[in-house]
Amino acid sequence: MLRQFLSVPVVTLNGDMPQAQRLGALGKFKRVPMSVLVATDVASR
Repeated sequence: MLRQFLSVPVVTLNGDMPQAQRLGALGKFKRVPMSVLVATDVASR
């Protein structure tokens, strides 16, 4: 929804994702300028 209104790259991160997919999402967040990370408590670990 955020992406539709603001045309902002959004990356999701949650505990249901395999570890490799979480690391890939985090890497994408670091590479893409002005991206938004939407995360559950998994990001605090």
